[in-house]
Amino acid sequence: MGFDKSMFKSIQSGLESKQKGGGFSDILKFTPPTDPNGSNVYTVRILPVIEAPEKTFFEYISFGWESLETGKYIQEVSPSTHDERCYINEARSKIYRLGTEDEKERVKAVRRRTQYLVNVYIVDDPIKPENNGTVKIMRYGKQLDDIIRPSIMGEDSDEIGDKAFMLSKEGMSLKVKVTKNGDFPSFVTSRFANSTDIGVTKVKSEEIYKSVHDLESIFEIKTNDQLEKVWKEHYECAKPESGDTSSSIIDEAVKEKEAPKKVVQAAKTAKKEEPVSDSSEGSDAFDISEEELEALMAE
Repeated sequence: MGFDKSMFKSIQSGLESKQKGGGFSDILKFTPPTDPNGSNVYTVRILPVIEAPEKTFFEYISFGWESLETGKYIQEVSPSTHDERCYINEARSKIYRLGTEDEKERVKAVRRRTQYLVNVYIVDDPIKPENNGTVKIMRYGKQLDDIIRPSIMGEDSDEIGDKAFMLSKEGMSLKVKVTKNGDFPSFVTSRFANSTDIGVTKVKSEEIYKSVHDLESIFEIKTNDQLEKVWKEHYECAKPESGDTSSSIIDEAVKEKEAPKKVVQAAKTAKKEEPVSDSSEGSDAFDISEEELEALMAE
């Protein structure tokens, strides 16, 4: 069964709501240009999950920081992805509310991020042409979400809409344009291109649609107790009681957006200070967003 317009409503509903979701080899790597004024353009077609269109996009929340114990970058997918209690979020949020100024400065190194996964068919990979004609997972953040979301369910949906998911000549490819903004990659000039034939037959499209990855199985989501051990070892620098609490997501893609160096350095110099770590309060009391934290800091 191929993609049809009746599935588009389910995809929109899935994108509008927060979805549930624990191999990195299938994640498409976006490489910034070596020339600061240059760009690398990746051409992809977004693929729906035919059997469950509402699971086409997977949204998840993660926390990352440079371990104050080992110096390695730690990133953990948060149970708040499922609207469940997250020890790291609680501990971090409570420091912003009740901690000293030094403790608040130190915890800035712990970054909360919302990211997305979606299956894509690679039309053109300028860096690894061997990826062309394969199905990969595209991981992206706010910059690309601000382009994709309005195209599917916002002001551009009348023009693009379900065409974003078609492999036929009526379909529209996403041109992911990677440029450099200082030390970080930028995707703000990405766009959907006009409809064009990418040479995929109907028979081939059936095979491609069946080749999508299960996005909910990519990351491990640890329990609240496991995250408490990670926090105590890698933030409070307490010796773990037992077991390995190293990060489940330490890879080069994660390091693309490490915490700012000056914040990490501030955290290192404050390493011996004892942060507020009591998590006896309920999760609702301290489950707040990045924007709310910034507002607290501005008070």
